[in-house]
Amino acid sequence: MITTGSKYGGLEHSNSAFKKLDMKVEQALCAINGGNGESWVGRIWGVNVVFYVSGSLIPDAGVRRIEAKRFSRAQKLLLVNVPVPDDILDDFQKSLAFTMYALQEAVVITAAVFAKKRVGPFDVAKAQAIIEQVRERVSQKNLV
Repeated sequence: MITTGSKYGGLEHSNSAFKKLDMKVEQALCAINGGNGESWVGRIWGVNVVFYVSGSLIPDAGVRRIEAKRFSRAQKLLLVNVPVPDDILDDFQKSLAFTMYALQEAVVITAAVFAKKRVGPFDVAKAQAIIEQVRERVSQKNLV
C-alpha cells in the first residue's frame, strides 16, 4: 500500500546519507510486503511517494512542496511528489526524520484525495504501521 521512488538531479548524491537511506527504505518496504515489491498495485488502494533531489544536471525539478501529483483508478494509486531539502542529504538522522515525516504527510494527503474522489478503502492505520515498521528496520541497521 506504500511504495517509494526517487529522482536524482545529478550523480553527486550517489554516496549521500539520503541515497543510502532511500535504498534501505525501498528494501524495507519490499520485505514488509513479503518480498513481492509492488505486487499490491492495482489490487488495493495505495500511494507511491517519489522523492526529488536537486543536482547539477537538474537543479530544479519544479517540486516545491509535498503534493498529490497523479491519481490512477486503474492502478488504485496516488502519486505524491516530495522535494528533498539540500541541507539533509549528508546527514542520516535528518534524512531519516524527513523521510518518515514525508511518508506520514503522503498518507494524510492520500486519505484526503481518496475521500474526495470517493474511492477506497485506504487503510490509514495500516499505512502508518508500515511506516513505523520501515523506521524500525532502517534504524536498526548501521547506515552512517
